[in-house]
Amino acid sequence: MRMLLDLLIPLTCAGCGEPGTSWCTRCAATLVGLRAVERSATKGVPVLALTAYGGPARRAIIAYKERNRRALAEPLGRALAAALPDLAERVPAVRAACPGLATLSGKSAPSPGVARVGDPLWFVPAPSSRAAVRRRGGHHMAGVAEVVARVLVLGGVQARVAPVLLLAGRARDSVGLDVAGRRENLARHLCVSGRGVPPPGAPVLVLDDVVTTGSTAAACAGALRAAGLSVLAVLACAATV
Repeated sequence: MRMLLDLLIPLTCAGCGEPGTSWCTRCAATLVGLRAVERSATKGVPVLALTAYGGPARRAIIAYKERNRRALAEPLGRALAAALPDLAERVPAVRAACPGLATLSGKSAPSPGVARVGDPLWFVPAPSSRAAVRRRGGHHMAGVAEVVARVLVLGGVQARVAPVLLLAGRARDSVGLDVAGRRENLARHLCVSGRGVPPPGAPVLVLDDVVTTGSTAAACAGALRAAGLSVLAVLACAATV
């Protein structure tokens, strides 16, 4: 069946077009690393991204969001998961809330047969407008967050996903909005769902695809903190330069 599909719809890398794979090793290497993202809107909230928004990363994110390349949730999620030990090194609050992240990098190892204790690390995907979710056939960052959580659980770290941030009403997608427009859109429509919210004080990482002005990152962190959650950082696949 795979061979027949490849004949009808040839599989190519979303980053460079290499045939036979959805995401090649060369493009995967562009998502290795972690950089701090400085924005005036995000003071008080650590924001980090894997890479700059351009090249293979940009093409992959667009393909995943807008061209129905749903299989790209896997490499994007795995890349974010691979960056978490580095995130814990850079952000003391992350390291304190989830010391088990160090084991994912091989720097330390759990004792055989001894389960880790503590609260799970919660991943909250940044929201999309209802129109965007319908157009894309689902919440794209929720799919990525599920991959990140699965990688952690397989590594012995407690992790859960809580897609509780919503853009209610007639919220617009942030693409194309300037700084003022993004802030107004978020102020009017961003809310925390009453269902599935992590317990008060739970450690949370917000996951996003692209950080541009930082308005979305700041608004998400603010809404979750107002709901009583401990937002440790915002982690994105890419950030504009």
